[in-house]
Amino acid sequence: MQRGGARTLPFVAGMLAVAFAAEFCWGQSSPAAAIDGIFRGTIGKQAIVLEIGPAGASVNREQVPGQPIVNPPIVNPQMSGRYFYRRYGVTILLEGKAFDDGSLRFQEYYIQEYYDQENYDQENYDEAHYRHAPTGAELRLWFSGDNAHGFFCRCDAGGTKAAPPDGLNIALTRVWLGIAPDSSAGDGTADQAYYNLLLDLTLRDAQEVQAEAGAYRMGTDKRFNKMKMPYLTRFHDAKVMERVNVGLAKRLEGDRAQADYCLAADDGSWEEEVRVAVFTKTLLSVVHDTFMASTGIPSPNSALRTT
Repeated sequence: MQRGGARTLPFVAGMLAVAFAAEFCWGQSSPAAAIDGIFRGTIGKQAIVLEIGPAGASVNREQVPGQPIVNPPIVNPQMSGRYFYRRYGVTILLEGKAFDDGSLRFQEYYIQEYYDQENYDQENYDEAHYRHAPTGAELRLWFSGDNAHGFFCRCDAGGTKAAPPDGLNIALTRVWLGIAPDSSAGDGTADQAYYNLLLDLTLRDAQEVQAEAGAYRMGTDKRFNKMKMPYLTRFHDAKVMERVNVGLAKRLEGDRAQADYCLAADDGSWEEEVRVAVFTKTLLSVVHDTFMASTGIPSPNSALRTT
């Protein structure tokens, strides 16, 4: 468990800035601090990564008018969290409460955008509001040192101490103690250890493309729709090639982290077309055509970037 005079190739970058509110405010004053951190393990036979800590800011948890009723949302949660299935790589948000037996009940939710039609205001009618909307899925966990066990179900997990017939067993081991906020993912709230695990996937390589200046391949994250980035496999200056590949890899990491955020939201989506427009001994131009939609971000949001 961890605690927290060479010819150069121009690299012109345009940043896509997206701002959103922090969902996690980690502190050490809560009893939850004894079990906060990052856990790896399984739900049923599926590998997951789970991060938990004390709850962040209070939000509206009322039922959205006109939406199907699922398990009532947890009021005044003591814990916040998120997890993802490694084969899918999309974050699922959690909030939970502790029981007297030391277990925790977590409820999955998503951030839902809505407009208050009941309290119609001519001036502010177009102002969006946001709620934590339960999905109906829950986790019940018991902790012992750096290990946790429990079950997953589409039920009220607070009403039973055993997995229901259609539930799945959970087994977890903590791999990172505490939370170490880091803004390197570009969103100001990302915990780097969590994102390192989210991005820990071998990219799928496309066929090598030959050019007069050298060669390159497209590396693709199969979990996200058309999420890819080129990297050089042959160039006359090895040091320049290394620097360019590092820059391209960082850009791809940022895109993958941002795609995870978008896809976790209500009706969120992310699509990206990437192509090499120019590749000479003095210039590499990579064109990104990105279409993204997410709660809290203008929808749709399309951006054309040239690297």
